[in-house]
Amino acid sequence: MAADLTRAYNDPPPAFQWRGAYVGVHGGTAFTKMPNPFAGRNGWSGGVQAGYNIQTGPAVFGTEVEGSYLGGAEHGVEGGKIREKWRAAAKAKAGLAFD
Repeated sequence: MAADLTRAYNDPPPAFQWRGAYVGVHGGTAFTKMPNPFAGRNGWSGGVQAGYNIQTGPAVFGTEVEGSYLGGAEHGVEGGKIREKWRAAAKAKAGLAFD
């Protein structure tokens, strides 16, 4: 009878949960005096990203989209240059979470 009156033990929730939506910003710069094979000039870049993750046990799966403004970064290619002002990407990801 006394055993029936005790509360059932539940595991505490994990310290971190990676499930849910997120939005963020990113930024950076490139200087021609630094070794950078992808930039032919000084400049700033920036953008936004958004995604959604699902966590099942330690496994984390998600998707992310991002867009960046590169300000006209130049890439040297054989026979000329490529000038890149905008860049966008869609990504799928998978990983393991550890406490």
